[in-house]
Amino acid sequence: MRYWDIIDPVLVASGKAGLSQRESMRRLNDSRVAFKHHGTLPSKLAIDGFRASVTEFFYTNTPLIFEVQFASISMLDLVRCDTTRRLLDESLKLVQSDDLKGAMCRVAIAFMALIDDYELRKTKMMGRDSPFQFGDSMTFLSSHSLGLTGDFKGLGEFVDKVKESIESIQEGMKILSLDLDYKKYVKFRMLTPTVHKMMGGGVRTFWNQKDSFIDEEFSYCFDFVIESAIRLQEFDFDVEESRVSWLQDFYKVLE
Repeated sequence: MRYWDIIDPVLVASGKAGLSQRESMRRLNDSRVAFKHHGTLPSKLAIDGFRASVTEFFYTNTPLIFEVQFASISMLDLVRCDTTRRLLDESLKLVQSDDLKGAMCRVAIAFMALIDDYELRKTKMMGRDSPFQFGDSMTFLSSHSLGLTGDFKGLGEFVDKVKESIESIQEGMKILSLDLDYKKYVKFRMLTPTVHKMMGGGVRTFWNQKDSFIDEEFSYCFDFVIESAIRLQEFDFDVEESRVSWLQDFYKVLE
């Protein structure tokens, strides 16, 4: 509560109004102390009043202190990966245009860009596999690429099943090693399209399951990407930051 005495003179000296909601915040603090130290539970009516007071406190005082509107602040601002943040911002604009399917595509790509950004900055030299890639890539080891058809059809089916199994294990190990919530990731993958990188740059999305959505499903996926970004940022380090400069150009090509 002493912040009012410290901040108000500075605001007034600069020609601004003083901080508002002082008595409302005092009542909130008194209730907090009573609950924490004496076990006195606030009533539901009191809690609803505190919620309204705190909302008004931030809406009124944030522009005074930070010169930004409180309503304009988003969790999106906490995402450090520029490409992911841009794609998530585009997804919000698509939602406003009632294009939930397009928005989900942007969210799926945003997550891939987030993982790519984190992995690339942990790779010691170009050409070396990511430390979060468990084993070699199986991309070009399908029965089709190996020519296992005709008399070799049975062997080809075995190769494809082994390939799918190894890729599933690699995918799961990557998510777990990055300390992301695997169960939440599974739901995210069920709701979003599969994203494939193109040889010439850019990505394409493929719908394996559903392709129609409700707002709550988009919100879940959007929040999951932000939650994952914050989780990765809790422990982050760069080996050579300059090596991620290609990332923004790569994800400019969206199909």
